[in-house]
Amino acid sequence: MNTTETNKMIDQAFAAVEQGKLADAEQLFARACEMDGNNSEAWMMRGAIQLEYGATEVASDYLDRALELDPDNIEAHFTLCKLFLADERLEEAIASGRKAVELDRNYGEAWLTLGLTYAKTGQYQDAEQSIRIATTLLPESAEAKIALVNALRCQSRLEEVVPVCETIRIGNPDQSYIWHSLGLAYQELHMLQDSEQCFAKAIELDPRYAEAYCSLGEVNAAQGNGRQAMAFYKKSREFDPTIPRLHFKLGQVLLFNSSDEHQRLLRQLQRDHVYSDAGEAGNIAAKLAENVQYDDPPALASLVQFFSDFDPEKLYPTAWWSSALQQFGPPELASDTVMRSVFSAVFSWSLPCKEALDAIVDFAAESRIASYGSGAGYWEYLLGSRYGVDIACHDMELRHRFIEMKEQRHTDTVINPSDTVFLSWIPGESSDGLGIESLLDQLQTGQKLVLVGEPADRLGQPRTCGTARFFQFLRNNFEQHATIPLANYAYLEDCVELFTRKSS
Repeated sequence: MNTTETNKMIDQAFAAVEQGKLADAEQLFARACEMDGNNSEAWMMRGAIQLEYGATEVASDYLDRALELDPDNIEAHFTLCKLFLADERLEEAIASGRKAVELDRNYGEAWLTLGLTYAKTGQYQDAEQSIRIATTLLPESAEAKIALVNALRCQSRLEEVVPVCETIRIGNPDQSYIWHSLGLAYQELHMLQDSEQCFAKAIELDPRYAEAYCSLGEVNAAQGNGRQAMAFYKKSREFDPTIPRLHFKLGQVLLFNSSDEHQRLLRQLQRDHVYSDAGEAGNIAAKLAENVQYDDPPALASLVQFFSDFDPEKLYPTAWWSSALQQFGPPELASDTVMRSVFSAVFSWSLPCKEALDAIVDFAAESRIASYGSGAGYWEYLLGSRYGVDIACHDMELRHRFIEMKEQRHTDTVINPSDTVFLSWIPGESSDGLGIESLLDQLQTGQKLVLVGEPADRLGQPRTCGTARFFQFLRNNFEQHATIPLANYAYLEDCVELFTRKSS
């Protein structure tokens, strides 16, 4: 072994890395390892390069070898943290990130990566603490400040977000995702003009930024500019039709931007009224369908046909619903959005498949089902009228509905410990997020919960309904027993989830 030659080889390899010649650098580091198999630095760099190539298994082997030779190799621990984060092996990422910052308390990038990992596990206080250290060590890093903004947002500490946002904005970064993140923060603070400017800047930097077009549509919808919102949603769909919330929001704005008769019917639905029978609701839905304005004639024809065939008194299996949705064309068109806009206005956001209703009845096991946030109460109506389940319904506002219900806020609710609690489509805006947590926190050990809507993604983040805080609360306090898939509109993943309260 010639140490001088090995060091010379490593110097050449680092020079190649600085020039962006990773293939050359990999060959040089490999030769250095052949010359000195005990050189931890060379093995670490081989692992880092393989991670850049996306070869995580090979990278992991090289990094493990580096740590066998030198357990205090800071860069190996940090690189493993990034690798585990990319592979979503989050607990391992946290362990590696902690080791890196223990060995070097001034390693800003390691603190930032550790904070991002904490955030993905829902540990937002730990994330904030790590990211604040990173912002101190990396005062020019817009990425660190954006991470801090997101950590504060996930804790609903929106009043602390603005000063951080302003420091980023002053820096005038040229990354489109930073402007989009800023816009989301302003949007949650209801600073709509500021958020609109940020989303527009993101699109200026990246004219094909589908998420930013969708966000710009949301801001315009919130300001009452329905037509403009629809145009932005359609632009977003043009660049990426797979964004879940895009179709959810497009359905909302479509609902409120149709003919005068359509608007009259919608206003009628907002009045306090219990249907004499489900056929009354079906007639209103059919009239709504006939008066929708949408630039897709086949979809409109399918909409009218659907409500001609649909009997709101029947229990339909998943296969029937799936067949009905297929009449609106392939998913990439997402033309079934027009059907959802009408169905949600009269009946419910989710499609009540017979299999899901069967599972809820079996799970409740003859206990009363108490529903909070019942909306029109269509699912509850079917459970009561078709299955004979004892149902108690509550909502913050009473409108046209299928069943008697009590007007009540979540914060005013007292839960009966013998009830099975039913919640559907938790609001994504978290306007009553703390109230929902207060409600759920009343459940006793073993008490049952039925949740309908889109679950969190695999990292615990909301897709279209609920908030990160809500899903974290759910993970911490409830045990999941089953998931029943529903027939779904394009790119949505609606389902029914069955939980029991864990022991405290």
